[in-house]
Amino acid sequence: MTYFDIHVCLISGQAAPNLLPILDNKFKPKKAIFLVSPQMKNQANYLEKVFKEKGVSVSQEQITDIFNFGEMSDYLLSLFEKYEEPSISIALNVTGGTKLLAIAAQNTFELIGKPVFYVDTDENRIVFISKNEKKNEWISDIEIQAKNNLEHYLSSYGAKLLQRGEPILNPQ
Repeated sequence: MTYFDIHVCLISGQAAPNLLPILDNKFKPKKAIFLVSPQMKNQANYLEKVFKEKGVSVSQEQITDIFNFGEMSDYLLSLFEKYEEPSISIALNVTGGTKLLAIAAQNTFELIGKPVFYVDTDENRIVFISKNEKKNEWISDIEIQAKNNLEHYLSSYGAKLLQRGEPILNPQ
């Protein structure tokens, strides 16, 4: 199975595409880098809490202007330099974020020759849209073997699972 030490995640209102890969113990990274717009700060915080509970460290990187393609591209290149180490593998989860951020991130990862994947939540699979950086071959799709529970899923959206108490009978 393909494995990466770091997943770069684009944060959006949908947590599932970033959550499901870390719930698969064979695909789960050691670290996640969240690319976060000001509008998605709360969503990133909810997701970070769940990632940490699942043993994945998180760093949040702020994208200040999600409509400035050039600025985002330059920032992403400098960000990669910050995390680049020959012994560490890194991949982009391009599923979330705005379309413009997703395009900028995919272009950056393609430029530096690093893998990009998309999470198909309907079919429960990871679809690779890039080639292997060492063999220059297309990477095969992977079925997600996520071990999910309702509490983590709801928490990733900022919701809480309420405890059930004793049933209340209707007095007559």
